[in-house]
Amino acid sequence: MPLGTQARLLRVLENGEFIKVGSSKVQKTDVRVVAATNVNLLVKVEHGKFREDLYYRLSTVPSMFHHLENEERC
Repeated sequence: MPLGTQARLLRVLENGEFIKVGSSKVQKTDVRVVAATNVNLLVKVEHGKFREDLYYRLSTVPSMFHHLENEERC
């Protein structure tokens, strides 16, 4: 995700505000986010590819799941 998009997402999560494309009017919203990824975001943060403040905002309730490929089949 581009860093500019990350900044906009963080603004929505922290303040509940966003600006529609082509508008200059600030809109208010109330959202909940469930996010998943297959990459290590801490590594992305270390390399400057993911915002640290957004990482900590999204990782308030982390859940780790095992890979389905490791499941025994019936």
